[in-house]
Amino acid sequence: MAVALGIASVAWAAPFAYVTNLGTDSVSVVDVATNTVIATISVQADPSWVAITPNGTRAYVKHNSRFLSVINTASKTVAATIQVGNGSGGVAVTPDGAR
Repeated sequence: MAVALGIASVAWAAPFAYVTNLGTDSVSVVDVATNTVIATISVQADPSWVAITPNGTRAYVKHNSRFLSVINTASKTVAATIQVGNGSGGVAVTPDGAR
């Protein structure tokens, strides 16, 4: 579940939160037990929304531009960048993680 906070978006993959950083084109990984940033991942321009798979293995980051970044949460790296339609909105993952 993504929660909008101003221009940022946060999603949780226990015990971490993934926070978009619009001004720096990155995603911060926050350890929620210690409230510290443990990683910052560079992504395409203007990240705006995050959705996490139910098993916590992938974070999907939608950008205000026409891209979707797929983050491998284990390695905290971008596994893929996908071009999506112009003017696309947020991002979501089905509860079973199939879509």
